[in-house]
Amino acid sequence: MTLVSSLLIDRHNISGGESAVYDAGGATLLRTTLSTPADLLLGDDRRTLHDVSPVYPVDPGLPAHRDVLAAPIASNRTAHFPSPDRPRPATKT
Repeated sequence: MTLVSSLLIDRHNISGGESAVYDAGGATLLRTTLSTPADLLLGDDRRTLHDVSPVYPVDPGLPAHRDVLAAPIASNRTAHFPSPDRPRPATKT
């Protein structure tokens, strides 16, 4: 499974930035706006599509930003968590 996370760090003086999640056929599953720092959107990247609407400054004369940390999370248990019956690599002593 591969997940994708979008963690809102901060947003200031903007409108827009609505996140949308769609199924493989294009049907909308979710629309939401990450509005508070630490808001998190987590989705299955193999089964869904995602998009974000453009952001615009509310007051064009002031700085505006939307900071989001987007990171994939992949599960590969054999690479990181070998089963107990699988021999571990030899270590140097």
